[in-house]
Amino acid sequence: MNRPVLQIMADVMNCPVERIEVAKSAALGAALRAAHGWLLQAGKNPKWQEIVAGFTDPVPNSEVRPNAKSARVYDSMWSVRRD
Repeated sequence: MNRPVLQIMADVMNCPVERIEVAKSAALGAALRAAHGWLLQAGKNPKWQEIVAGFTDPVPNSEVRPNAKSARVYDSMWSVRRD
């Protein structure tokens, strides 16, 4: 994912975002959820952190922090939407 998209995500959610080294992260997420469900169905009770370990480690120095001014704009949009 490119940095401008990560910045928008950080601003909208008002939290830091980190990049992972996976080209098809949605497919990875679906596969990890499927593995978790399969293990639960098999009677195991794995922790989610154990399932994703090694697959979702962030790229070093990839953290994008929210821009306070932009985050306030997005927050105001949420408050209008909630009313």
